[in-house]
Amino acid sequence: EKAVNMLSKTYLLQDYITKVKKEHEEIFFLAGMNDKGKILTFDLMKLTHTFIAGMQGGGKSNLLNVIIQSLMYFNDNIFYIMCDFKGGVELSQYEKFKNTILVEDLKDLNEIIDKIIEEMDERYKKLKASRVKKIKQYNDLNKKNPMPYIVFIIDEMSDIKLSLNSESIEKKLTIILNKGRASGILGLFATQRPGSKQVSTDIRDRFGTKISARIVDTRTQEMAGIKGTENLKDGEFMMKFIETLYRYKAFFIDDIKYNKVYEILSNNLEGDNIDNIFIKSKKE
Repeated sequence: EKAVNMLSKTYLLQDYITKVKKEHEEIFFLAGMNDKGKILTFDLMKLTHTFIAGMQGGGKSNLLNVIIQSLMYFNDNIFYIMCDFKGGVELSQYEKFKNTILVEDLKDLNEIIDKIIEEMDERYKKLKASRVKKIKQYNDLNKKNPMPYIVFIIDEMSDIKLSLNSESIEKKLTIILNKGRASGILGLFATQRPGSKQVSTDIRDRFGTKISARIVDTRTQEMAGIKGTENLKDGEFMMKFIETLYRYKAFFIDDIKYNKVYEILSNNLEGDNIDNIFIKSKKE
């Protein structure tokens, strides 16, 4: 009974983020509270690419914002490319941050993905020249000029199917998911509709970590990669990483514009985009 009670509470992100010290992880973030009252923290790099699924109203968007805000709070060497094709409703609050590019038009997605692949290829050349295989090894050798990590976020994966270039985009996404991680490029993708008609199986299979809010239909649960999520309450998630299954209550962001974490981030990050790592003029 105690376990149920722990998950029935609301835990504000701003009340817990200061209680956690960043460990030695490469890309540290908070997820939520487990049924024993323990704060769950993860390394996005170890999770490889992450896929979040859940029906509308289950708290998927809140969790996405919790992950983004805790990533920004604990890590200062990440560049974010955020795709939100619902007019920027979910992610527009990050648009004014100097470490973020917001993509709101589906027509721009193909170009952005091409640039990510171009950046990835450049990074592989740098790794090879430095005789290392991973971004962390490269950054240890180049402390004065480290390579930023790139977190590539798509808020609604199923929108890709609406694009005229959907097949081409999906093929390119598969390349990023196959090769991106070693060079510090990580995918964090979310969807309300994880079915094979909306998200190709080829892409879904390439996520090392699956997170699911409540999904009632068992067939859709299989597509999301986690079974038994039909009884999850709002804000509760199950997460599958390798063979480990976690159940937790996501931290809650009370009001995105008036929470203390976002206030701190705004003070630190507002401003023009840094000469960002890959949307450079061709003159260079």
